[in-house]
Amino acid sequence: MRSSSSSALPSETELDRLYIETINSVPKGREDPLVKLYGYTASMVSNVPTPAQIFTAGICMNQSTSFMKAGSGIFCGTRSIHNKSIRVPGPSISEDRAHAYALWRAILDFPLDRPVIVYTSSYVLHALTTYVDRNCRVNWSCANGDIFKNIVAKIQLRTAWMHLS
Repeated sequence: MRSSSSSALPSETELDRLYIETINSVPKGREDPLVKLYGYTASMVSNVPTPAQIFTAGICMNQSTSFMKAGSGIFCGTRSIHNKSIRVPGPSISEDRAHAYALWRAILDFPLDRPVIVYTSSYVLHALTTYVDRNCRVNWSCANGDIFKNIVAKIQLRTAWMHLS
């Protein structure tokens, strides 16, 4: 019978100790705010398809002028029916809003049972991970909360995993 110490991580060096500290600092289980909000996802089928890759982009032109316009772009591959370029609606337009809107439109009609990797802006990535618990608690009164609330609701419906990068 193996002793429990044989399965422990090595801790001889400073790097080993930092690695252990990092591993132990990750929230675990149901208390993790992201798990509470999004839940766990798993494919419902045994033969999981290759994950789709979605690239999103947002742009805002002529900021601080009456000619301000914003657009979102979605690219899923050559000739994909999911490719789009869309004007961003709303009275409060910004590049951040364009990025958030791009993700929203990208997942709006995308199959819920298909694994997907979405490449998005750091603003959107942080809004949906680092700050999502706080934004949810304040009823999405944050900037672009209307869009993020819809994105989270759509993610919660997914039966396959989704990775933001």
